[in-house]
Amino acid sequence: MKRIQLLWSLLLSILLLSAPMYGQVRISDDNSTGIADPSAILHLETELGKGLLLPRVATTTAVTNQKAGMVVFSIADDCVMYY
Repeated sequence: MKRIQLLWSLLLSILLLSAPMYGQVRISDDNSTGIADPSAILHLETELGKGLLLPRVATTTAVTNQKAGMVVFSIADDCVMYY
């Protein structure tokens, strides 16, 4: 009996841990309880005229381990770099 309970517990654990998990994050400067856009991973919203501050680097050569999709602001070139 204990063996069957152990097998069921193990099977249930495997099923729950292997299920894909999806989630979105909404960051807002107001106190509304709005829902993040389902097509976005990160949803930023403001009504105060604020913006997103990207990571800044002195030169693009300072970024040694570029990954596809990485975005940084180059101070030397005064532009946004996308890898």
